[in-house]
Amino acid sequence: MKHTEREYQIFFGDNDDYYLDVIQSYDRGRKLRFNPYAFFLGIFWLLYRKMYLTFTFIVVLIFLQAFIEETLYENYLISYQTYNSLDIISRLVWASVLGLFGNKFYQLEVDRKISRVLNENLSEQETKTKLGKVGGTTLIPHLILVLIIGFLMYLFHQGYLDNY
Repeated sequence: MKHTEREYQIFFGDNDDYYLDVIQSYDRGRKLRFNPYAFFLGIFWLLYRKMYLTFTFIVVLIFLQAFIEETLYENYLISYQTYNSLDIISRLVWASVLGLFGNKFYQLEVDRKISRVLNENLSEQETKTKLGKVGGTTLIPHLILVLIIGFLMYLFHQGYLDNY
C-alpha cells in the first residue's frame, strides 16, 4: 500500500473495509476486481466517489463516440439497425470498463488525493479533517443534475426549447 491503513480508512469513510481489501488485493498482484456498483451505476458511481476528473474524461469520450455514431448514421454510412446495435454494444462496453477497472481508477485517484493532502504538511488533526473531506462519498452532483434536468424539462414543457 502506498499509504497507511489509517489514512485510507479516514479517506474512505464508510465501506473502508471493502476498499482496503481491494487495495490489498492489488498489492498481492491481482490485476482486476469487478465492482458491480461501477458496472450498474456507471458514471454516476464516479460522481458518488468524487472522481470528477475521471468522470469528465469518460463523459467526453462517450459524447465523442455518440457524435461519431450519429454522424455515420446521418450520412447513411450505417443502417438504423447497426446504429442501434452499436448503441447497445457501447453501453455494455462502457459498463464493463467501469465494472472491471473502476476500482483501479478509484485507487489511483485515492492515492493521488491522499498524497496531495499529505504534501500540504498540515497538523495531524488538520490532515485527518482534510482527508475526510476530500474522501468519502457525495450525492451533491446527483442533486445538481436532477435540478438541471428538471429545469430543462420545465423549459421544454413551457415551449422555450421548441426550436432545439
